[in-house]
Amino acid sequence: MKKTLDTFVCLAVLVGIIFLGSECSRNKSTGMAVSDMFFSDTIKARDFMKRGDEKKWSDPDSASVCYHRAITLLHAYSVSKNIEIMIASCYSGLVAINNYNGNYKLAAAYDSVVEQIGAATGNKDVIAQSLLNRGLLFYNQSEYPSALEYYKRAEDLCSETGNKRLAAKILSNRAIIFSIQGDPYSAISCFSKTREIAESIGNNELLSGSDINLGMMFHDMGKDELAIDYYEKAIEICKKIKDENGIIICYQNIGDVWFKRSNFEKALDAFDESLQRASRIGDKSNMSKGYHNIGEVYSFLGDYETAINDYVRSANIKKELNDQLGMVSVYASIGNLKVQLGEYDEALNYFNQSLEISQKLKCQNEIALRYGDLANVYSCKKQWDRSLMLALKSLESHKTLHFQEQMTELYALIGSIYAGLSDYENARRYLDLSLENSHRRGDKLGMSVALNAIGNLMVSELEQAKDTNKTAFYQEAVRYGETALSLSKAENALPTQLENIRFLINAYKNTGDYKRALTLSEESLSINDSILNKEKNKALVLAEVKWNAGKKQQEITRLRKEWEIQDNVIRQKEKENSLKNLVIGLLGTIVLLTLITGFSIFKYFQKKRDILFQKQLANMTFLRMQSIRNRMSPHFFFNVLSIISSEASDPVLVKKNLDRLSLLLRKSIENIEQTAIPLKEEIDIVKAYIELQRQRIPGAFDVDFDLQPEVGLNRPVLAMMIQIPVENAIKHGLMPLVGKKKLQIVIEQSEKGGLIVLIRDNGIGLKASRGRSTGTGTGLKVLLQTIALFNQKNKEKIEFTIDQNSPDKLGQTGVSVRVFIPEGFFFNQNVA
Repeated sequence: MKKTLDTFVCLAVLVGIIFLGSECSRNKSTGMAVSDMFFSDTIKARDFMKRGDEKKWSDPDSASVCYHRAITLLHAYSVSKNIEIMIASCYSGLVAINNYNGNYKLAAAYDSVVEQIGAATGNKDVIAQSLLNRGLLFYNQSEYPSALEYYKRAEDLCSETGNKRLAAKILSNRAIIFSIQGDPYSAISCFSKTREIAESIGNNELLSGSDINLGMMFHDMGKDELAIDYYEKAIEICKKIKDENGIIICYQNIGDVWFKRSNFEKALDAFDESLQRASRIGDKSNMSKGYHNIGEVYSFLGDYETAINDYVRSANIKKELNDQLGMVSVYASIGNLKVQLGEYDEALNYFNQSLEISQKLKCQNEIALRYGDLANVYSCKKQWDRSLMLALKSLESHKTLHFQEQMTELYALIGSIYAGLSDYENARRYLDLSLENSHRRGDKLGMSVALNAIGNLMVSELEQAKDTNKTAFYQEAVRYGETALSLSKAENALPTQLENIRFLINAYKNTGDYKRALTLSEESLSINDSILNKEKNKALVLAEVKWNAGKKQQEITRLRKEWEIQDNVIRQKEKENSLKNLVIGLLGTIVLLTLITGFSIFKYFQKKRDILFQKQLANMTFLRMQSIRNRMSPHFFFNVLSIISSEASDPVLVKKNLDRLSLLLRKSIENIEQTAIPLKEEIDIVKAYIELQRQRIPGAFDVDFDLQPEVGLNRPVLAMMIQIPVENAIKHGLMPLVGKKKLQIVIEQSEKGGLIVLIRDNGIGLKASRGRSTGTGTGLKVLLQTIALFNQKNKEKIEFTIDQNSPDKLGQTGVSVRVFIPEGFFFNQNVA
């Protein structure tokens, strides 16, 4: 039974040798190809990811293609955690693009992949990114409490991992929600923390973004000088890092500041600068915003034709980009313009289109705003019931979203609708809510409007009352009107002042105070003049803007004419110098041909030399295979397996020796075509060989393996560089020796920086072994030829010496082999 088992094992090993020998070359080249492909594909994937990140907002379609290409390349190697994390980053980019474009289902599907990768890899940063993605999904659908919940969970994970960059993004997103909900101080606190993080990690991109966000907050709070200061800081940072998109956003925001301060010329200059920069880099998204912003200015100035044209340009680009959320904004702006023109049916059409897209995107804040816009139009048309239904819908949505500013306006609108329906009780209730909300927010103008509306409501109610004693009620209405007037004067809001005065004139007349009514009539004329002057100023600004635009066009035309004149002069000179250029061209051609010929000759000899080099490598591969066949002979295997089978009583030792035999066989086959391997791998092979030979060597056998600690185990060495001298020492020096046998292997760092390997034995020596050797010497021949071949390609050479030792006290000599490998020796067999 034992003999049968031994025979079976031997046959299995020999079949393995034959099979591996026939496949080794093909498998080895395939392994190298896979390694090279992995490295190449990873670099390509990183490049696609970078391009996707750069184009994410300016050209989302191209960015999506880049992310998908990166994912396709990486999926082939998705066995590494790092590769999986890269894939998750690509999917997060796709989430951002689809989220922004309103494709929420697709965005959620991509985020689920990010979530799965986070769970599979256990990477908390990936999990935090997934939570941030989910928070953005809820934010874009105006579900702010859910968004804040996900942001909080993501922030907690970032605290654990110390990922400051991601924590800063989360803080920014929380700040935006606080801003929307009317809590500017919490928003500024979050943005300031983001800025501190950006400074601490030296991230200029994050720093510029924080400055932009802080500028927007201070602008909303009316601190325009501080806002512009932050925008200008951001522009300087963006110029340093060449962030053109950041610069464009800054100019858009600066234009918004000047627009709200009624400095229309500066506003248009800033908006135009943003548009021109966006056009230069082909950023269609910001081009659309530029046209929209310019349309807003012209709409306010009363140039509705120009405004409509710019709005239409903006809308066309947004359609091209499939920017659904952007279309919502454009249609709303056109609707508001139509309201100003009194074209209510067209206004309803645009507001309804905006509402339809908002409902499709489930964008609750836009839905709430559109209901309010539609309610206002129906109110202008005095269709009270329909107006009331829409206004109440809008109010319900605003309460869910906590939009305090819009709720104040809605309360006033609903109050006026109820007044139109002669429901004075509900009208007063909603006007009181508007007044209360304005007072809580410190909005003096809102308070003035609410007080004036309450006064008007009281007068309307009194006019329908049967009680003839109305003086006391008119006096109370007057008090509301006077308070409203003082508030509007404090805000210098002339149109609101005029409304307050008109109400008070009527109220004073009803109380019999004609003197005050006359005084206010004179004041009314003065305010009308001021408003008229403002309208004239608007007209002048518009005229100046148009004149400047025309002047700019004239300048462009002048420059074009100058360029044409210069071009004609250049062409004339070119004709005059054509002969000279022809001669120079001929001489250049001759020189170029000479260089090409020389280069071709050089490449020919280089290629010839490389072919010779590859032939030598192929020859060495053949010799290496022959050496391995000699080394791994059936005789060797039968002896080793016989020894292993004799150890059947010790299963642990049997397993160890089978593992050693397997390692020796596998590595020998693998290294047939490998010129260099890590030092650790060579040491493992040598140790396995020694242990297998130990039981075959008669007598005592001591091995001293001295590996110095400073030696790097991953540094490359020639394959079989230690193995071949050790085999020769055992087979030719120690096997024939009678008595105690010693083998010493020392591996140390040279003072010059290279690697020294010393192999010493106390065997019978070189002279005695020559007559006794039965080997072919192929292994040593291959090793020496390989060293000689690669020494040709390196300035510093490998040194390999074999010397007989001096006789010791017992007369034993032995052999010493010394190998020196210089630092940075080049082992690559693929020669360019």
